[in-house]
Parts: sequence; C-alpha cells; structure tokens
Amino acid sequence: MQKNWLDNFTNNVPNKGEGDRDPKVIWHEASQHYIMVLYVGGPDSYRFLRSWDLQHWEETSSLPHWYECPEFIPMKSAITGESLMMLNGCYLRPEGDPQPFRPDSCYQPGRFSIRHVRPGKN
Repeated sequence: MQKNWLDNFTNNVPNKGEGDRDPKVIWHEASQHYIMVLYVGGPDSYRFLRSWDLQHWEETSSLPHWYECPEFIPMKSAITGESLMMLNGCYLRPEGDPQPFRPDSCYQPGRFSIRHVRPGKN
C-alpha cells in the first residue's frame, strides 16, 4: 500500500509552554492512536499527548525534570514478556536532590495506558 504525504502548512505540534521542541510521534497499535512525547521548557518536562488524526492532540500526562530529544520505544520485558514502553532522554535531578547532576542520557522503562505513563520501579 502506498501512502502519499500531503503538505499541511499548519503547525500541528501543540504549544504547551516555552521552548516546546523535539516532538517524537509513534503509532500505538494497542490503543489505535498516535502518541507524541514533547519536550516542554519552563519548567523542563516531557508531555505525553495522544491523537487519532495527527491534528488534534490531547495531553494525557507529563513527567517533570526530563529534557531534550525524547525517544519513546515499544519493548517487551525479558523477564515477564509484558509489553512496555522505554523512554529515553535526559533527566535533570530536582533541586535539593542529594546526588549531583550528571549530564548523561538515561532511560526509563514503564507502562503506557491510554490515559497515562507510569515509569517502572528500579
């Protein structure tokens, strides 16, 4: 099946704060909708949105202290076989955290539902 791209001269990336950028959009087969992970500055966070048509977006959840270039990748647990999503990006420790900031990329496997994302436990 061939798909044709039609130019749409409108910006379909929602404006959720200052410095929004780096949208990552995937098709989530289980829920039959698109998922967008969007970096939002001021304060730094990743916002999760869903859409049925790539034009109208609904925010479903957010994770504070994450910033820059999110990746959101389907995976299966090697232990349980459960379907999970892996979030990859940069994490900025909250102010007052006893561990010093390290500018490393990090990842967080977790559970995705149509309404929210729950990071897994370490």
